Amino acid sequence: MAAALMVVAAVENTVAPWAPFYVVYATLTLALPVIFGSVALTRIRWPRWPYWIAAIGLAVGLQGVFRLLTRTVDLEGMFGAVFDAAAARLHRPPTVIARAYLLMIIIWAGLGEELFYRGYLQDRLRQTFGAPTAIAAASAIFAVRHYAQVLIAWPHVPWSAATIWVLAAFIVGLALGWLYEKSGSLLPPILCHYAFNLLA
Repeated sequence: MAAALMVVAAVENTVAPWAPFYVVYATLTLALPVIFGSVALTRIRWPRWPYWIAAIGLAVGLQGVFRLLTRTVDLEGMFGAVFDAAAARLHRPPTVIARAYLLMIIIWAGLGEELFYRGYLQDRLRQTFGAPTAIAAASAIFAVRHYAQVLIAWPHVPWSAATIWVLAAFIVGLALGWLYEKSGSLLPPILCHYAFNLLA
């Protein structure tokens, strides 16, 4: 299912007329964990208070790591190419596309990606391979999916920047997966993900 979702994300960021917006992918990441019973709103587990604090502290620490990793590459230029390509397709200024895209990511990603990559995928993988492998595999798939964010700019994608971006996403995924395993709840990784994105 994760591979199919990556294909959906890639299609939505290449041939879909609304690219770079993840309309179908975002909807599926929210709906599939509920449909397949991995996440049930009636079974949400509230973690102890130290995990809420840990989520915020981890978001701040991850932002520091992210900035260290990405300071040598031109992420602004990479996303500039994405927004320029989207602007040409959608007949809107790149600044309008960028604002709408960032708003969508801020509203959706913390919830949708955590429901799917931690709540569904990591849980399923843990049942067969154990927690460490599940965290690593879910994080790797989460990270590789981030390549889809630049596909609309093909072939003018600065691949070094995109690869560092994906490496940073892998590290963030590992931390979120660890937080999920330790807390036993999706709420701390959701909070951490939202805080991380807002600190960007």
